[in-house]
This record gives sequence, C-alpha cells and structure tokens, in this order.
Amino acid sequence: FLGLFLFGLHGHEPAWFCLLGMLGASIATSRHDIRHVLQAVEWDTLLFFAGLFVFVESLAELGLIRFIGGHMSDFIKTVDIDDRLTVAMVIFLWVSAIGSAFLESLPYTTTITYIIINLLNEDDLGIPILPLAWALSVGACVGGIGSIMGSSANLVSIGVSERYSPGSPIKGRHFLQYGFPILLVSISIATLYQWVLFVQIRPYE
Repeated sequence: FLGLFLFGLHGHEPAWFCLLGMLGASIATSRHDIRHVLQAVEWDTLLFFAGLFVFVESLAELGLIRFIGGHMSDFIKTVDIDDRLTVAMVIFLWVSAIGSAFLESLPYTTTITYIIINLLNEDDLGIPILPLAWALSVGACVGGIGSIMGSSANLVSIGVSERYSPGSPIKGRHFLQYGFPILLVSISIATLYQWVLFVQIRPYE
C-alpha cells in the first residue's frame, strides 16, 4: 500500500507493487501450490484491457485524436459566442457518455483528455475549459452503465457470471437492454444540471 501511495516519490510503476503483493500473499497462504490463486484471476479480462489500451494509444499515435479534436474545435467555433459554451458542454457530455459506453470509460477518458488539452491552446475558442472537463468526467462516469464495455466492473461481472452460472449467464444484450435506457435518462438529467450550474450560475467566474 505504501508503494502505491508513494508513487510520486519513488517513481516506480504501481503495477509492480500489485504484482509483488499478490505473489507475497500467495506464498504466505499457499507456499507450494499457487495454481488455485492463478485460476481465480480473470485473465481474459486483463488481456482484453491490455489490448484495449494498446488500441487506444495506437489511435493517438496515428493522429486520430488530434483529427477529432480539430473538428470538434472547428465546429464549436462556428457556434455563436453566446451559445458556444452550452453547445460545447452538451457535445462533450453526450459524446463522452455514448463513447465510454462502448469503448470502456478509462481509456476513452484518457483519449478525450488529450482533446481538452489541445483546446487549452486555442486562443480564439472564447469559452472556459473547466465546464468541458466536468462534462467529460460526468459523461464518462455515466456512460459506464450503458453496456458491458462501459467499465471494468461490468466485464468482471460478466466473467464471474459465466464462471459460476454457466447455465444462465448474463449476456451483453441483457446489460444493454437495461443499462442503455438508464444511461439516456441519467445523461439527460446531468445535461440539465450542468447547464444550470455552468451556464446560468457560472461558479468559475
């Protein structure tokens, strides 16, 4: 735990401390046989996330993130200055919610964060960036309930369901059937809330 919390001081990757902690606990509890511990790990989920992060980083290296960010910035600039913040906030909120529902919220949020960083350098944007950052955060969080791809917890729950209830596991279509309508309702409420907070009240001024 100290290794994780003191990451800023020692500079070593936190994943190594997690791996060493797992190995230490396995040796302490079952020194000569850790196969049952390794079997309990959701390896398919871990490999999926590894591939997903590589895929998202590849998109960033190919310039797709800059391409999307440039088009979003150009579109926002075409909107009248009085309505620009509202339109930009709604775009980030809904795109983040729908995107993170099918692209896993963590790598998707990391990707869109680059777009917000690029918007910081746009001198003629004419709107504050803070509301867009909050829109991204809320949209990505709410989007996690849209489908099984929305968050790691969803994928782990599906894996647990398939392992311990092979006769009637939870399928992706079941998750989508109930989760996506809730996403639409939740993001609609979040849109109204953020419009009142950032457009009407304006606490950042």
